[in-house]
Amino acid sequence: MKIVHVVDYLMPTMGYQEFLLPKWNARHGHDVYILTSDRYANVPSYSKTFEPFLGPRMRGTGSETIEGVKVHRLPIRGEFQGRVWMAGLTKQLSALEPDAVFVHGTGCPASFTIAAWCRRNQTALVMDNHMTFSSVREGVAAKLYYMALRYLTRSRLMPATYRFLGVAQECCDFLYKKQCITLDRIELLPLGIDTDLLAPKPDAREKFLHQCGLPDDALIVMQTGKITPDKGADLLTDAMAPLMADNPRLHLILVGAGPDDYREKVVRAINEHQVESQFHVLPFVTTSDLATYFSAADICVFARAASLSCLEAAACGKPVLMTDMPIGKWRAEKGAGQTFRDGDASDLRSKIKSLIESPEHRADLGAAARSSIQEHFSYDRVARQSEEILIAAKGK
Repeated sequence: MKIVHVVDYLMPTMGYQEFLLPKWNARHGHDVYILTSDRYANVPSYSKTFEPFLGPRMRGTGSETIEGVKVHRLPIRGEFQGRVWMAGLTKQLSALEPDAVFVHGTGCPASFTIAAWCRRNQTALVMDNHMTFSSVREGVAAKLYYMALRYLTRSRLMPATYRFLGVAQECCDFLYKKQCITLDRIELLPLGIDTDLLAPKPDAREKFLHQCGLPDDALIVMQTGKITPDKGADLLTDAMAPLMADNPRLHLILVGAGPDDYREKVVRAINEHQVESQFHVLPFVTTSDLATYFSAADICVFARAASLSCLEAAACGKPVLMTDMPIGKWRAEKGAGQTFRDGDASDLRSKIKSLIESPEHRADLGAAARSSIQEHFSYDRVARQSEEILIAAKGK
């Protein structure tokens, strides 16, 4: 099939679903294109977090082929709160004449534009949704937005779209409860992991310890991603600092970057317990290097949010701790890790302490996590599921 993916922002080296799913569609022999904007996502403090290793946010327009996927970057007419209005979207679609279109997002401007085009041209269309209930804003403006979204979903999206795909069960629930899509039109297509890049590297630890100047017997707790409030690094340091004070072998490593004003909150507990020598912040790395970092860790913790990095660490055979938000519980039920009470530093500390004290338990959890990724979350499997859905949509 000729498949066109449409996504507001594409950051192909970051290991996000918006590129990995098309990559594996292409790996399976399909002719795959991505239509996207001329810029990277407008994440908080981009200049501090992503720019040092991704480069400028503005990428410019044009076309290139990345790992077998043809990427077209289009100019935009406007951008507001993480949504863009791309110019020339339907013109580019008409030129490509796809068999099926996959829109990443069920409330972005592109979803309504593409739905109208697919309906006119009788082209198969599916959309996916990444929203969790914790991301829903409160207030009058938010209520009005969701009222409008439900109306537009019924009148514009549902008549044109074969399936709405949640990337987790909570996202499926969001589609049903917030967009009022009927259950028979909703299907789970989970986020996956590029198992080409993310796998255990047994020889990585010794080299990593040497590079970081850590002792051979160091116990490493690691969190990767933006060092911003939504990722909860301050909660992790609150949980870890007393443990580090009691155990000089214990080291906390954050891989990422964030704004300076938040760093003060992150290091508060570290300074109070005088464990600065056991706390390390390393710069961001791309997905291709993450396996080395995760393989060197003893425990990986993701203190807030529903980070995909949970699954990346699990793919490298590491015991993972994540919050008991619905998506975290669902991943834990699949064997990808364990949960702690969301926002509870004391419970997180207890879970970390238990893992520190039992190497056997860490090994068992890590092995189970790797098996879970291979069984449930590999992009080979997820992409084939998406292709079956697209083929069914085309034949409808």
